[in-house]
Amino acid sequence: MDVAKFRFNKSFHLIGAEEFLKDLFNDANVIKNFAALNGLGAGTVTDVKFTQFNCNVMNMQFFDVLKEQGLVHDNGFIRGNYEERVDGLVLGDRIR
Repeated sequence: MDVAKFRFNKSFHLIGAEEFLKDLFNDANVIKNFAALNGLGAGTVTDVKFTQFNCNVMNMQFFDVLKEQGLVHDNGFIRGNYEERVDGLVLGDRIR
């Protein structure tokens, strides 16, 4: 999995989400720096499909359970743990 962060100076509105994503994926800087798009040229992406996720969490209290369960430090960092393998995956923190 690759994670990338870009600053894209275009307003986002759900009604125009498809156009926003096409413009993002056709941006020369995004294509150059995001490995998943290597080999594309600007203007190559003509169609996108996306799924809108419903979100009803409106504040950060949602994450308080992580602190209550001792999974994070007071500063918000995830507590480390000794490395362990489960089903072929390496786990190095307390969140499972």
